[in-house]
Amino acid sequence: MPYSVEYLPEDNIIYTQFTGKVDLTQLHEGGAEIIRVALRENCQRTLTDFREADLTVSVLQIFNLPGELVEMAKAAGINIHTVKRAVVSAKDRTGLEFYETVSRNRGHHTKLFLDFEEAKQWLKG
Repeated sequence: MPYSVEYLPEDNIIYTQFTGKVDLTQLHEGGAEIIRVALRENCQRTLTDFREADLTVSVLQIFNLPGELVEMAKAAGINIHTVKRAVVSAKDRTGLEFYETVSRNRGHHTKLFLDFEEAKQWLKG
């Protein structure tokens, strides 16, 4: 499994790390697990780490992903627009920059970072 999801109670953050080759199916599976943890822990802050991941998704898949996440969250009773999401990337982040833009254009509270600690502090602020 190219991802792990854990709740960090000291920060009240759901931390997800993706590693290796990551395709759309794995992004959906990881998203579903984040939603399960969010419900269980009543947590609305997520930190997703792609620094060690190689995303193998198309531009169209990236464009559709924010809408798909809305539907997944809605089915679980979560309003995605109330969730604060930080995404951490390595320097090569073209796909994730596009994801951030599409997400923000759709009213999601999402921000992309290169620095892990900066992302964590933004979530806490």
